[in-house]
Amino acid sequence: MEQTVVVNGTEYTILKLLGKGKGGYSYLALAGGSYVVLKQIHHEPCGYYQFGDKLEAELSPFWNSRPFDGFSYGDSRVEQNAGGWWSVRFAGGLEQLAGEKVSLKLRLRNVKLWALRGDVEMAEHRLWEGAQ
Repeated sequence: MEQTVVVNGTEYTILKLLGKGKGGYSYLALAGGSYVVLKQIHHEPCGYYQFGDKLEAELSPFWNSRPFDGFSYGDSRVEQNAGGWWSVRFAGGLEQLAGEKVSLKLRLRNVKLWALRGDVEMAEHRLWEGAQ
């Protein structure tokens, strides 16, 4: 089944279909010498699958602190991109936080997080509020 697709400038070689669910398809793919799972969300409207408010994000100085002004859960905007990826954006843009150490907090409702892309550096081991 080898097929090459480009998602947001990154080339993926799809090796095989891993599974199909009500939300879309999962593929085993190769990108930059690493194996990844590529998730393609259904594009057609589905009465049983509404994204709605299932994903929100917040940016704050620390995982347990109040968010930066303009970067709370209520300020986040989720948009679907080509290829089934979703982006979280903030109206003020991220430029105003350049040089800041930030904690990205995600609030998910009945969804699975398959991948996270971007210039991300993990500085702490604590990934969720219940982590030990």
